[in-house]
Amino acid sequence: MERRNRLTVVMGVAAVVFGLLLTAEGIWLTRVGGTPAYLVGGIGYLLVGGLLIARRGIAFWLHLVLFAAVVVWSFAETGFNQWTVFTAIPRLDVTLLIALLLMLPWAWRGMASAKAPALTTGLASIGLIVAGIGVLLSMPWISHPDGTVANNDSDDHVTLPTTSVDPDDWPSWGRTKGQSRFSPLDQINVDNVAQLKKAWTYRSGDMNHAYDESPHWGSEATPIKIGNTAYTCTPNAWVVALDATTGKQQWKFKPTGIDDSVNNFVNCRGVAFYKAPSDYQAPDGSQMCATRIIAPTMGRYIVALDARTGKKCPGFGTNGMIDLSQNIGPMKPGTLVQTSAPLVMNGRVYTGGNVFDNWYWGEPSGVVRAWDAVTGQLVWHWDLGKTNPTAPLADGEIYTPSTPNVWGRISGDPDNDIVYLPTGNATPDYYGGNRRPFDDEYSGSIVALNAKTGKELWHFQEAHTDLWDFDIPVGPTLVQWPDGHGGHTPALVSTNKRGQVFVLNRLTGEPIKRVVEQPVPGGPSDGVYNNGWLSKTQPYSPDEPQFPKHDLSATDMWGATPFDQMWCRVRFQQSYYKGDFTPPTRQGSIMFPTFDGTSDWYGASFSPDGQMNIVANYLPFIGTLIPRDEADHPPAIQRWDGKGLPPDGYGGGTWKPQYGLAYAIHLHPFLSPIKMPCNAPPWATINQIDLASGKTKWSAPLGNSRHTAPFNLKQNLPLPSSVPDLGGGVMTAGGLTFIAGTADNMLRAYDTDTGKVLWSTYLPAGGQANPSIYRGADGREYVVITAGGHQPLGTYRGDYTIAFALPQKPST
Repeated sequence: MERRNRLTVVMGVAAVVFGLLLTAEGIWLTRVGGTPAYLVGGIGYLLVGGLLIARRGIAFWLHLVLFAAVVVWSFAETGFNQWTVFTAIPRLDVTLLIALLLMLPWAWRGMASAKAPALTTGLASIGLIVAGIGVLLSMPWISHPDGTVANNDSDDHVTLPTTSVDPDDWPSWGRTKGQSRFSPLDQINVDNVAQLKKAWTYRSGDMNHAYDESPHWGSEATPIKIGNTAYTCTPNAWVVALDATTGKQQWKFKPTGIDDSVNNFVNCRGVAFYKAPSDYQAPDGSQMCATRIIAPTMGRYIVALDARTGKKCPGFGTNGMIDLSQNIGPMKPGTLVQTSAPLVMNGRVYTGGNVFDNWYWGEPSGVVRAWDAVTGQLVWHWDLGKTNPTAPLADGEIYTPSTPNVWGRISGDPDNDIVYLPTGNATPDYYGGNRRPFDDEYSGSIVALNAKTGKELWHFQEAHTDLWDFDIPVGPTLVQWPDGHGGHTPALVSTNKRGQVFVLNRLTGEPIKRVVEQPVPGGPSDGVYNNGWLSKTQPYSPDEPQFPKHDLSATDMWGATPFDQMWCRVRFQQSYYKGDFTPPTRQGSIMFPTFDGTSDWYGASFSPDGQMNIVANYLPFIGTLIPRDEADHPPAIQRWDGKGLPPDGYGGGTWKPQYGLAYAIHLHPFLSPIKMPCNAPPWATINQIDLASGKTKWSAPLGNSRHTAPFNLKQNLPLPSSVPDLGGGVMTAGGLTFIAGTADNMLRAYDTDTGKVLWSTYLPAGGQANPSIYRGADGREYVVITAGGHQPLGTYRGDYTIAFALPQKPST
């Protein structure tokens, strides 16, 4: 064979192989009800390949027609928007490659009629590639879905309650008890943020379980700062005090006698600060623990530490600790821990607790308790399973097991002495046949309690009959809402995993922004939930932005190539999916959004001029119910006879036993065989919202692709595809929004007004935490982030707390 013919034959063989793969997968896709386009394309490439092997010039003309058809079909499916470059990739990449190779003279030399179509398709491919690169390099990637939204500079706008918090400090997890996550400092601003430099780095040495499969590691602490001391905690709940200006360690406390290896997560999100009244005296008559840190321990205890020395407070509870297992009853180790920073307000410590989701029916109660911040003595409890939730327990009585728990940070209104509880559902999460009336009434709710007595004031439910793990992940943010008469109504804004934003009067619980009950899908008529238990409607807040903005469709399926995209389309067709609130089924349901939510435990940031900055994640999961007699998947799911306590939970993972219920569940991200998301980007966005109007001022992809490649590999191409996020932002008076959290290990500063990234830096480990911002003793403003990584998100692990500041000015 002449050398000049060989490339044509090789290309013919390649086209045949491509056509065979497309045809085979296309038949599979068509048989499950998907588009026949891939099957038709596969047949077309089989014909082109055969004609190329035979060195027939008509092959190039047929390829021209096929190429044009693929391009037209691709853009008909994806449309033209800022994401078209990414969404068109799996439809066009192999087609473009074949066209480029057929353009080479060695492929068509000797066939005069082939030159024109070969060059046409090749040049068209080059044009599309150049255009795509141009879009990637030139597009600002900031959208304005509601057009221009003007800043509201009048007094008649949403604002924050007045606070006595020192502007130089960050004394609480969300900075204020009402969780504004806003800093009034403006030394670092849009004009100078590009000069930001690393000021100091602290390493705790805590790497226990960092690379274990179980328990999951999550380093999510937000440091607090009072005076010139910053306090933080590590995943294994070591509490550390640092010089806020230099990062030098002042003391470190390590809990002892606590085995957290059986926990679902090792994860401490923060600590709390308390200052005793002026007449306080320690049991020995000293001022020890006049200021104290209240912290979780990764076990069933809460500890109080002297803020100056790190020593346990002897007059608090028993030897400085409260045992949360009091009156809980029998429980497995690891089923009751506190991961969020407790709320300390008006002389009381408020605790909920994180349970080991989806392990067994009968897990510890979701009781919420208030404790005296000095003595650690119980002030009141609120057990929603009791007829009178605050009634004292009789001797030997325990709190109601498996009630909806409060694991997210509780919010407080110190002026009105109200606490706001974000409740979860009654675990296990993904089957409701066991639920009791009080579970259904209070799951997925904001519950307002009198902070002195624990008596309920009101509650508002954000998800009915929750089968999706739509826990309210964080307490609401307190705001002042314009009443239309020159004044303001005390209000709150609640963000949740569903992607709805609810605005309520915080004194009465009545909606300020409209709430509408809308019909939602049920399960299959012959499915698990055909008994009428599942709610037929769910509450929506239509006057605030919706995340996600639309349901998934087959054309939203994505991949790096046509082959993994077709696999995703097949799985989409095979799964049960009817949109928002599709329940888990035996068939396997696409659940979107799901337990990681669009927004999660990190909440949103709110500014005094009525703006909200919020992250939205878009990653579907597939949930498949497994009948109990078929649920046998060691070690995560083992056989159990129902006697005593069930087998260990082995960190959860994707196989969730739900012992004691009729079904276990296999729940996993909707990923392709090459470990890429099956839904097209964006996978996370950062969004600036004008609260009063409900309009989106700007929206931008959050993160880039440098750490997301097929098969969980890393690459260094910072394509603006966005990446999943676990962390929220902080707005500042300097016109900036600082946010880490992304799977690309970056900390970024956005222009709050425009959405442009003005500064970014690479962190040595994932920054899956909210930043804190304060002023140091040297007068400089510091941005501080925990960089410890997150095992489920796949970011690098570490033990870092890192501070950034503007360069010090030379002394004169």
